[in-house]
Order: sequence, then C-alpha cells, then structure tokens
Amino acid sequence: MSNDLDYKSNRLRAIAEMLSLSTDQLFLDDTKIDGLFGVHECIRLCLAIQTEDGRRRAIEVLRQIVDGEQP
Repeated sequence: MSNDLDYKSNRLRAIAEMLSLSTDQLFLDDTKIDGLFGVHECIRLCLAIQTEDGRRRAIEVLRQIVDGEQP
C-alpha cells in the first residue's frame, strides 16, 4: 500500500511540476468546481485537434485571451 501511495504521490508531483502548478492547485474546492468542466473541455478539444498547425493556432488564441486579461 505504501509503495502504491508513494508512486501516486510522485506522479501527482510530476504532473503538477509539468504544469507549473503546486499540487494543491490540482485539487478544486467547492468554489472552483464549476471551472473543472471548462478545463476538461479545453483538454478534450486540444487533444481532438489533428494537425500541428491547428494546435499552434489554438495555443495562439488562448495566449491572446490570457494577454488581454492581464491588468
């Protein structure tokens, strides 16, 4: 059991690090649960894009949105 828990904890830390997040940010509290659907949908759509050009354009659009929301 301990080895399984260690493995899962290490994987969770690796995922968080890859996403530049803390492990706490991977868990949603009740105030953030509505955002989970949007995150899931973004990932689903991103994985459905079949061309490199399509993925590049999608990332460009997302970056423009983020840049436009910066104070």
